[in-house]
Amino acid sequence: MEHLSQFHGGYVPTLTSREEFCAAKKMNTDGNQIFSGLEIKWEKPLAYVEFPDGFSFTIFEDDPVISTDLDDDSVLGLEKIRSQVLERLKQNSEQLKAEFKLVKELAEQEFVYNKNVQRIGTKIWERAAMAVNCVFKKNILPLGITFEDYLTVKSYWLINQAENLMDSAASAVGYTNVDKQGKAFFFPESGYLGAVGFDYEYFKADPGNREFSSDEIKTRFDEILAGCLKIKSGFNFVPSRFNRVQAAIYLAISQANYLELTNKSL
Repeated sequence: MEHLSQFHGGYVPTLTSREEFCAAKKMNTDGNQIFSGLEIKWEKPLAYVEFPDGFSFTIFEDDPVISTDLDDDSVLGLEKIRSQVLERLKQNSEQLKAEFKLVKELAEQEFVYNKNVQRIGTKIWERAAMAVNCVFKKNILPLGITFEDYLTVKSYWLINQAENLMDSAASAVGYTNVDKQGKAFFFPESGYLGAVGFDYEYFKADPGNREFSSDEIKTRFDEILAGCLKIKSGFNFVPSRFNRVQAAIYLAISQANYLELTNKSL
């Protein structure tokens, strides 16, 4: 029997309890990922129940992470999480020196001229001059990026990348996740931040979905995530709160991780 769930003020068809259970099993088998200090896990299914009248439900293992205050997408909640991520980054600063060196180089030599970066905080009548600066790579930003600048931006980057990793993991297994709010953050023993995915009823099987081997899923995950990280003609998302220096660092962090993931060099 088709399931309907309330979603953003309306009702949408969602997975049945049996389908939800199968999707959860797949994600627990092949959807757990670790990348750049960010760990992705998934709520564990135990069983599903179907009654003759069509009523059904899925039973999941109790996960304390999902019921804590880290399951909070509010601005205040995310800022609380980000401040803890920043402290973890500071505690592991030695491990980040190599990435900082590459990020600083990318930000100061390339992304400072990104047209979206140049537009931040500028008036409409100033944008023609900004475009000329981008073409001729005339620097108009105060540079001298510090390690503290990098750590602050990295803390925002990690929170934003959690959604990319979860989407990439679901797509690699063969699903599209319609609900972007089905996640809760936690702090793993190693790494900087973790996220648990849930609400499988909002998963949608991709057309032509088939069973992929673990090796295929790993290859697909790397390819899909690389597509999210790659800077495409200067239109990659950067948080609206950022100034131009921070935006250049943000794009440089994505590019540095793209280069690492694809084994490419500058």
